Amino acid sequence: MRRFLRKLIKPLFFILFIALAIQGSFSVWNSAALRSLKASLLSENDTADQSLMASFVHDADGDGLSNAKEIIFGTDGLNTDTDHDGYKDGDEIKNGYDPTLSGNARIEDNIALMSNLTVAYFIWEAKKTGDTDPRLNEDEIDAFLAERDLAAFKAPTISDQEIILSPNNGVEAVKNYLNEFSQIQLPAETASYLDVAQSVIQEQKKDVVEDIIAGITQTEQHVRNLPTPQEAKELQRGYLALFRSLRELFADLYDIERDPVKLMRDVRWGGDLIQEGARLERLRLSLVAQYNPQPSSSTTTETLPAKQ
Repeated sequence: MRRFLRKLIKPLFFILFIALAIQGSFSVWNSAALRSLKASLLSENDTADQSLMASFVHDADGDGLSNAKEIIFGTDGLNTDTDHDGYKDGDEIKNGYDPTLSGNARIEDNIALMSNLTVAYFIWEAKKTGDTDPRLNEDEIDAFLAERDLAAFKAPTISDQEIILSPNNGVEAVKNYLNEFSQIQLPAETASYLDVAQSVIQEQKKDVVEDIIAGITQTEQHVRNLPTPQEAKELQRGYLALFRSLRELFADLYDIERDPVKLMRDVRWGGDLIQEGARLERLRLSLVAQYNPQPSSSTTTETLPAKQ
């Protein structure tokens, strides 16, 4: 068992998963794990011995574009002229031209490229500073995200059609909902987001991400299938949104090399997810107090992390 994976067996309350997967991941903003992650993403030094992230220093094909930027912009790292238009990839990007399309195509006109937050950040930084070869800088990334209104997490919209309404309402319906909610089997494996991110960077272990996303998806479906009375509709909507957000944040780890600015954004969003999880737990406890459902007989068992 990987050292940062945990197993849960029939937990009493669903919020335990939120605590492990979110709070355990994001609450220690000055932790060694977070500092190490930032160093891996932002370092301009050759860290090949510490990380499998592509280097922002080395330029394998000598086209003026670092190995890391070749991945970010989608160019061929072993070909100086990806689009075969007679201009080196590095020269094209420094002048704002799309190195993946021949002719006079501009990077800013390529919707797919500009959907990459790191590409958008580099274009923004070049316009702001005049630097034709901008670097990743934490303070500048913060300013970029704030200007794009991306600094704070916004919960996804859950439509009424995504909620299975119970044919019944009132005390008994809410009791049934809350009791069924407490019986949900949580994912077999959860992990710290920062630990998983660092593992992907250093060891390319993306199978860890697959396991966690599968667990989140399975549990999300169990929650989604709960018949929900009107009184619990806000709680159900909030949890479905939280699940979707958590799943998307872990899925973003597949693109660490291609879009490191997105990962920096996601780390910032983690604090907002903690607050949203706490809000939903207060709402759940309010319903429990108001409708006083019978306590669940489930017990919680958590195994200690396996030794390496």
